[in-house]
Amino acid sequence: MKKTRLVALVALVVVCIAGWAILGLNTMNDVKTQQNTVEAAQYYRGKKLFQLSLQNYQSAIAAKPTQALYDEYLAACAEYYEDCPTRNVRNTEESAYAAAVAAYPERADYWEKYAAIYYEDGDYDTVVDVLKSADAAKVSFNDTMMQYWNEAYYACETSAANYESLAPAGMARKTFFSAVRTATFWIRATHSLARSGRTRRCCAAAMKARAMFSSSARA
Repeated sequence: MKKTRLVALVALVVVCIAGWAILGLNTMNDVKTQQNTVEAAQYYRGKKLFQLSLQNYQSAIAAKPTQALYDEYLAACAEYYEDCPTRNVRNTEESAYAAAVAAYPERADYWEKYAAIYYEDGDYDTVVDVLKSADAAKVSFNDTMMQYWNEAYYACETSAANYESLAPAGMARKTFFSAVRTATFWIRATHSLARSGRTRRCCAAAMKARAMFSSSARA
């Protein structure tokens, strides 16, 4: 009886040791796989094979997301767009930042660069939406984010609300808003020149903006 119990105990110990060994081996394999995936992403990025690089970054993030991985992933997206500035690549970059701010909402630099994408593209409504989300995440705005907010909020409020009422009945909204977007460019130029102290050019830009809005209302 005692011998049977001893055999059972030994068997149990052997099973436990085997289980721990298998678990440890699987963990080591997972770590090695993750390392290989990240190294592949970095290799392809260095070769400017960005699609393959991003696929590997995405796989690595899905397996074990870290801020360091997101930093590399976002940098690779930016390099991809610089190398191939197409709408599809821009969409990829936008999706990457959306994922990054969802994973790490406390990262103000992620929010700033996310908003910058739409700011550079002139999509002021989305700039406002992004910055509202950042504010909801209790992110402190730096000077650049405040600049984006002030200019984008002014532009989208003006174009989407006030200036729509200036368009005569029956006027195509697409034509009208095209003029508004052009005029908004001159508003941004006015702000930029005013901040840099170039008064004469600032006045010229302001006059151009006023003329554009007046022509939009009269058209």
